[in-house]
Amino acid sequence: MCLEKREGRLHLLHRRWEWGSQRILEEKVYDLELPAARCRVLKQGGEGPDFWAYVDDGRRLHYVSYWLPNKSRMMRVPRDALDAFEVLSPHYARIGARLYCRGAWVPEAAAERFQLIPETRFAHDGERVYAFTITEGLDVLEGASSPFYFLPCCEHFADRRHFYWQSSWTRRIERVSGHTRVDTYEKKAVLLAFLWHDADPDDALGDASRMQMLERVRTVAELFRLALPQAGAHWSGAPVPRD
Repeated sequence: MCLEKREGRLHLLHRRWEWGSQRILEEKVYDLELPAARCRVLKQGGEGPDFWAYVDDGRRLHYVSYWLPNKSRMMRVPRDALDAFEVLSPHYARIGARLYCRGAWVPEAAAERFQLIPETRFAHDGERVYAFTITEGLDVLEGASSPFYFLPCCEHFADRRHFYWQSSWTRRIERVSGHTRVDTYEKKAVLLAFLWHDADPDDALGDASRMQMLERVRTVAELFRLALPQAGAHWSGAPVPRD
């Protein structure tokens, strides 16, 4: 995907090419209804459907994405704040004292303290936790007790006492029991990234040891306690580590 000027307006262009050749199999053009002569692309990135861009039309700032219903969203940004424009990720931007998610202002966010959590859908500002995916959208959890605990590649996170995840049914961040079962894919991905540092086992004995560890971890609480044995949290359903 890319931006292209046609007939005096800016368009989002999607082309699907034949594998291994320059022949175009499909082309879709989305009119963004922005005057091409005045438009200036401030930032862009991503490939295919994940392409995104921030476009200044001289009067307003716009966020462009294939996943938006109209492919672009006009942003409520004070013109004098554009000098402090900072892209944090394909979905988040900080402009002055404001945080934006896919071009929409998140008024409750403390933008200056906002931190993305690598390899997860989560972020936080010290008081609130944010969860975002294309399918579930954005939700904000208020009232959790910091510090927060996150694990790479994990669909869950924790505060001092409880565990949470973003439900695919309600799209909300919801509290879950520490006894909630964690599937094999998630726990394997977390342990590989966090404990095994993306390295293969040295030998058959190491592989067997990993398999035993995977079998012992059945719940969210067990996963967090194994990965974060020194965490000063009181998680229900989590075995207390022995000294």
